[in-house]
Amino acid sequence: NPSRCIDKRSGVGNPKNLFSSSISLNYSDTFDQIANLVTNLRWLKTAMLTNNFRDPAGGSSHDPGSELGSIFAMFDEVIESSVVGVRKPEPRFYEIACERLGVTPHECVFLDDLGVNLKPAKAMGMTTIKVVDPAVALAELESAVGFALA
Repeated sequence: NPSRCIDKRSGVGNPKNLFSSSISLNYSDTFDQIANLVTNLRWLKTAMLTNNFRDPAGGSSHDPGSELGSIFAMFDEVIESSVVGVRKPEPRFYEIACERLGVTPHECVFLDDLGVNLKPAKAMGMTTIKVVDPAVALAELESAVGFALA
């Protein structure tokens, strides 16, 4: 279940410095929905956090020809549990995402569909959004970052 982190950096006079990034996306979302959202956030730092596993057949989730590989390519960072050796909801997983983006937890918005994954992020200082209804989550995200995403 991939997630994405939005960092809210403060900056003076330059809106591009006001925000960096973190958001939760579900595989059930269509490629077009994901592509549109990520495109609207392209000037922000973004990371996908995913609890995944290694393909025993040796396939790669980063194959640019695959739909998932195309989605992974949209993000600045992809943090995979099978690669880093920890998974959501372990706090270290979120720390790795912040380190790779060069942000602090207080600068992040984290979205996920599971409350258990949101609790450690919130405890670290991230703004969190539970994704139940994507439209509601998008509105909450727009409120958190301070600009329209649609």
